[in-house]
Amino acid sequence: ESYKKHGILEARANTTGFVLAVDYWDQQTFSVGNILSLQGWAAWLGIETVEPFLVGTKFGFPLADLGAFHSNGTVSHMRMAEVYDIDSWNDESAKLHYRVRPLIPWVKFFQTAPRDVIYIKITRSGKCDLSGEASSYNATLTNIGFKIINSHCVTFSSPTLEEVKTLIYSDLSPNQATVVVSCWSYLHIPKVMNTGSSDLIITGNPGISLKPSAMLLSDAKQYELKYSPTDGRYISILVRSEWLIMNLGIDRRRGRLKNCLDKAVGWLHSAMNKTQLAAVFVGMDSGKYGSSTLKELHADYSPKLMEEFLQTAYQTPQMTLKKWEATFKDVSSSEVPGYVAYLQKTVAVHGQCLLLIGFGSFQSHALNVYIQHHQPQDHCFLRTNSLCNVMSVVGFPV
Repeated sequence: ESYKKHGILEARANTTGFVLAVDYWDQQTFSVGNILSLQGWAAWLGIETVEPFLVGTKFGFPLADLGAFHSNGTVSHMRMAEVYDIDSWNDESAKLHYRVRPLIPWVKFFQTAPRDVIYIKITRSGKCDLSGEASSYNATLTNIGFKIINSHCVTFSSPTLEEVKTLIYSDLSPNQATVVVSCWSYLHIPKVMNTGSSDLIITGNPGISLKPSAMLLSDAKQYELKYSPTDGRYISILVRSEWLIMNLGIDRRRGRLKNCLDKAVGWLHSAMNKTQLAAVFVGMDSGKYGSSTLKELHADYSPKLMEEFLQTAYQTPQMTLKKWEATFKDVSSSEVPGYVAYLQKTVAVHGQCLLLIGFGSFQSHALNVYIQHHQPQDHCFLRTNSLCNVMSVVGFPV
């Protein structure tokens, strides 16, 4: 009846099954490896992986948000393809293993997927409560013509891949079901999916090139033309303070962050004097478009501290936090924090010199793209570790 209700022809007998993850565990850059590992697992099962959406700063499917998914097949969130060049992603993921299939866009999934859903919750222990979230997800799924017909808990340390496959498809074959996984991380695969067929199980980020989408490149070009009209002759600073202040008490957080920002300003001014580059670009994980984790960690003192840093870096008291945020709102096609973060990274790597403050996969990817974007003889970068000590420096005058 749901097929008729939504104007969808019943799936043919040879229609493949699908898998999607509600959550990919971490922020968007780190989750790259998680998405790829789910594609590997799907290839092993002989099913397709659904292209996720960008929700805040993370990829996934917000099935708890009843209003986001509509019966006509539209979804009120950005597609992954609006952030990354999805064709490039599919080409490169296929090179990891010949059986890895392209990510399937939601529209195609919605039109062809089996409506029977099997929900899998991966847990850290034997304790597992399926009642709350499964009920919430089922409300959304039912609204668009799907239905959870079975739910299972999988503990990190127990089953093999074969056992999980048997568990999932106890009543249905793979081409008769859509599998929804609660949270997927490649860090858990060796524990949850222990198997001899390891060639298809991607257990780390293989470092595929994350090329920006055409929309994002266009936004970055507009930003550079309007706010950094120097043909790439500017110094970029990317601040990721989350790693600097994790697991610290509030006083130590404030002290470490301020000390690190002071060091960054010193490195910046030294480079400006020695390179004669006067233009500066700052990207950071604070403010309106910042990390949701950071908003909880240092919401009480961050705005004032980061505003002082912006004014010192841009060498003008007129650069308030709100004015800095407005520069991105002015040109960005989306105000989703994850999209704006990637826009900042794209603008930053186009600069002549790059100063990376903080640590993590976001910074690692920024440096990799910067290195690809510039000739070796033109490299000018400095990167710190999570203690704000210099980790690597090439051509950056300090």
